[in-house]
Formats: sequence, structure tokens, C-alpha cells
Amino acid sequence: MYLLRDTVHEYATACAPITYAFSGVIIGVFLLEVWFVQTTSVGSIHVFATGLFGINPALAWLLSPFLHQNVAHFAGNLVLFWMLGLAIERHWSKWRYIGFLIGVGYAATFLGAGFVALFSPKQIAFYGSSGMVFALAGFALIHFLRPHIEIRKIEWLGVFIGILALAIVLIDPLTGPYLAPHWINAGHAAGFMLGLGLGRRYTGGECPAGQSS
Repeated sequence: MYLLRDTVHEYATACAPITYAFSGVIIGVFLLEVWFVQTTSVGSIHVFATGLFGINPALAWLLSPFLHQNVAHFAGNLVLFWMLGLAIERHWSKWRYIGFLIGVGYAATFLGAGFVALFSPKQIAFYGSSGMVFALAGFALIHFLRPHIEIRKIEWLGVFIGILALAIVLIDPLTGPYLAPHWINAGHAAGFMLGLGLGRRYTGGECPAGQSS
């Protein structure tokens, strides 16, 4: 009981304005998707998000790290983004963290789309915030276990999520159907590897508790 209470308290008191700002963008884009579906004849959020790549590719790729195909896709990514981002943000300076999220968000999306394109002649629609989530998970897994880091409960939870993300990335290639367009979610794998690499190289320390990094 004390463990749960302390963990909730650490999340509630975490100073993470950048994480909240990016969460706001994710929520805002999803609400726009819902609004468009409700006010037009488009059948579903999935149809809208995928179809946008054919109607307005430039806008679709610009929004690709923030688009989602349904409520479950959106909610899962958002909750994990919060859980990881609130633990991680204090370990970055403000502008580096913004650059990290934008960089891994687009890099994972484009690398994932490029992988799918190898096996499919059709137009590619690749989107979602899971690239950022897996990058945060990879960063947490390697950065929080450094000897000099004073790790908190929410950071231990980040390490646990990182282990789960690693298991998903390793198991995914074994699931098949092999060489099919969606055989491997390369966006997950690319995001995780980027997070691992940056977590290994990043030398930023933690900010004092209660202060913004």
C-alpha cells in the first residue's frame, strides 16, 4: 500500500511541462480526428487516419507521430507516454528533451514506414506515438540503471516498462507471417533502438527533485 501511495505521489508531484505539452498535442490531434469523423461521412477514425495519407500526404506525415487509429491505440500510447515521460523528463535539459521527442517520433515513423515499403507496393500509411513511447522505454532501461543515478519508484517502473518493450521487440520478428508488409513493427524496434543508443550516450544528470530540467 505504501509503495503504491509513494508511486502515485511521485507521479503527481513530477515537474514535466514538456511531457504534458506533447501529451496535449497527442490529445488535440486525436480530438480533431474524432471531430472530423463525427461531422463527416467517414466511417471510422482508422479510415480517416489512413485515408489522410492519400488525400493530403504532407499533412499526414507532419501529423504522423500524433495520429491514432482508434481509442485503444490512442489511450494505450498516451498512458505509457505519461508513465515514462514523467519519470524521464527531469534527466534532460528542456531543449534537448524537446529535440529527443521530436527526433525519435519522426525517425521511428519514417523508419517503420520504410521497412513496410520493402514488402508492399501499396501506398504506406504509418502513424502513432508508439515510436516515441518505445524510445522512452529504451532510454529508461539503460539510463536509469547507471550507478550514478538516484532512482525513484517511478523510474523503477520505467525500467520495468523498458524490459517489457525489449521483450516485444525481440519476440515480434518470431511471430510472422514472415516477409508480409506488417510482419515486424519496425516503428517500435526503431524507436526502442534509438532510445537505447541515446540512453547509453547521454551524460545529462538528474535535476533536483521538484525542479524542472
